[in-house]
Amino acid sequence: MILCGTENIRDVMAFPKTASAQDLMMDSPGEVDGSQLKELGIGIT
Repeated sequence: MILCGTENIRDVMAFPKTASAQDLMMDSPGEVDGSQLKELGIGIT
């Protein structure tokens, strides 16, 4: 944090947690809806 010149520790942490101590990447990857795949032009074979 000091070396990067930032005042917020979250700017330099690899996997920061939210204020409620949740890791946003937990339970990833999740289920993807078919409409989401269609929107992105992704097909599953």
